Amino acid sequence: MPNNQGSNVNVLQANGSSRDVSRIALRYAFEGHVKIAVNRDGQTKTAGGWVRDIGEGGVCAFVAEELGTDDSVTLTIPLRDHADLVVSARVARRLGTQYGFQFLTLSPEQRALIQSAVEGRQPLSGQ
Repeated sequence: MPNNQGSNVNVLQANGSSRDVSRIALRYAFEGHVKIAVNRDGQTKTAGGWVRDIGEGGVCAFVAEELGTDDSVTLTIPLRDHADLVVSARVARRLGTQYGFQFLTLSPEQRALIQSAVEGRQPLSGQ
C-alpha cells in the first residue's frame, strides 16, 4: 500500500510568481479520461478532460472548458480495470488548461479504489 504522507510543492501562479503549497497526499502518474459536471445557474454542465496524475487528495487534469477556481464539481474517473471513481471536488488551481482538483470527501471504498489503481507505482518526484 502506498505511503500517502503529504509534502510541499512549489506552484507557479498565473502572475508569474510562485508559492509553496502543502499536498494532503502523494500524487502518482495516471492517464485517463475524466468527466466533469459543474452546476451553474441551476443547470448542470459537463466537460471532458484528461487526468495526468492522481492521489488521495485530488487529481491534476487538462480541461478545454473554462472552470472557475473554487467551483464545486463532480468528477467521474474510470480507473481502468476498477470501477469508476465518482467524487465531489473543488477546482483548487488553474494554469491555462491545467486544473488541480481537490477531493472534498472520500469514502473508505473510494480511497481503496485509488490505492489499488496506483499500487506498485512510485510517487511523482518534486512533490
